[in-house]
Amino acid sequence: MRLSGAARAAIAEAMRAAPWGARTREAHRLAGIYGVSVSTVYAAAKLGGAKRARAAARPEYRDWTRIAVRYAELAPGRASLDQALDAAVKAGALPAEAAAMPVATAHRIARDEGWTRKRKRTHRLAADYPMQAVLFDGSSTGYLVVKERLRDGDFLLELYSRRYRVTGYKNKPLGPDRLKALTYGIWDMCTGYTRCLYVVGRGESAVDGAHSLCAMLEETGDPLRPLHGVPTDLWADQGPLVKGAATRGLVERLNIAWVPGPPEAKERMGGVERPWRTLWQRFERSLFLTRRTKFTLSEINRRLVQYERDENGARDSRTDVGGRRASRTAAWIALTNARPADNRLRKLPENPMQTLADERDCHVDNNGQIRWDRRLYEVEDLNDCWVKAVRAVDGSGDLVVTDAKGVQRPARLWEPRPYGEIRSAPRTPLEKLVQEIPDEELPGADVYAEREAPAGVAFMPVRSAPAAELDNPLEIAERVPTLGEGLDLFYRHCPVALTPGQAARIPVLIEELDFNRAAIVELAQRVTAAAG
Repeated sequence: MRLSGAARAAIAEAMRAAPWGARTREAHRLAGIYGVSVSTVYAAAKLGGAKRARAAARPEYRDWTRIAVRYAELAPGRASLDQALDAAVKAGALPAEAAAMPVATAHRIARDEGWTRKRKRTHRLAADYPMQAVLFDGSSTGYLVVKERLRDGDFLLELYSRRYRVTGYKNKPLGPDRLKALTYGIWDMCTGYTRCLYVVGRGESAVDGAHSLCAMLEETGDPLRPLHGVPTDLWADQGPLVKGAATRGLVERLNIAWVPGPPEAKERMGGVERPWRTLWQRFERSLFLTRRTKFTLSEINRRLVQYERDENGARDSRTDVGGRRASRTAAWIALTNARPADNRLRKLPENPMQTLADERDCHVDNNGQIRWDRRLYEVEDLNDCWVKAVRAVDGSGDLVVTDAKGVQRPARLWEPRPYGEIRSAPRTPLEKLVQEIPDEELPGADVYAEREAPAGVAFMPVRSAPAAELDNPLEIAERVPTLGEGLDLFYRHCPVALTPGQAARIPVLIEELDFNRAAIVELAQRVTAAAG
């Protein structure tokens, strides 16, 4: 807490008026009144005058320390001062009695003379307003281990009393049958607001990272969890989110600027790296107080909501609001509302993950088929040409291909006709997962149990701009862009010869149909049926 000038003057007067032997008790009393430390009280009182300089008892110590420091600088990063002093004596640069000089005295003289190396200065990262710069990172959990996959798609996690570590690099993928719990988090550079999410996977992946990022940027409707919207800059290391072409394309289509950097640069990513230790120490260790050892993934994420409310509501923001300190939650709302009208917070578009698609250049063979990840897809009315294919990242659904003329059409999975009857082995049922934990003498206490918002408290709404429509590369255009492409589409589905009068009538009909792709195909089928 910062003391005003009047408060410092009052503290100084009270400390001077305290009787002899009672200053310590008076300092503690004033510290409790003003909410500061005892050392701050003594600093505000400014008791005592300047120290009087005195002559050095052993002036030769300064010369000996000077030579020892110079010897220490011969080693990269500086050798120990005691070793340098010993080396200078053995080399004859210092007399033998210099070996008896206390090493602590040599260190003090080096500090007083400025012969010590200055610590590396780190520049504090700062942003002008919330969501201007957001740091994103993924990490392993501290004490949670994946035990089983449940029938409903959830996962059962178990607490380990020792920090759980996986052999090898912490975020590298595991084997096909091994899963681990991971956390993805974001950190707002302006206010320090943090948000994170637990997931289960073999390791960090681009799809999990994109899903977590979109989930953390969505508007929650909870006034105690206001952070949402599209950031201007996204800081990240060289992880899967940056390396994945589909996820990188999603971030770029959201008009978010990448600020990538090397993973070993801990200082630039320190804002989001530090909350991981807080998460392990405060959230995961608090799970041991419940006297339980097993939790589901969804249950952990529900408890994480209350943890986020408490942490951001209690910790101070990195940026003051109107010259006063405020919590991260209050500062995020106030500073976001203070943004000018031409720089309003942009909302996240609905269902951005549905537009997450992988794009490749594929060759259509003479049979009208393309191959993608060892699977064959059929394309109508195309053969022996190159196309640009787009498929959802999760592998579900069909492909969407675009030919050289820009015409889009679906490519469906090719399924050969089955020979005989194919029988599949019945699925084995899952065993019952969780056995009831017997009651113990000490009842459990849940620090981050879900709590209702306080009644009768009015929260300030967040002003934000409406979400922009997100282009979906998986969507097929309903209309052909030009008359020429409409005629190409008509004659591909109408193989019969037309009279000159009929051929002249076709462009007029296509324009009357408003270039609708399905209507043009239906027109071609009707003309073909009439000619037959």
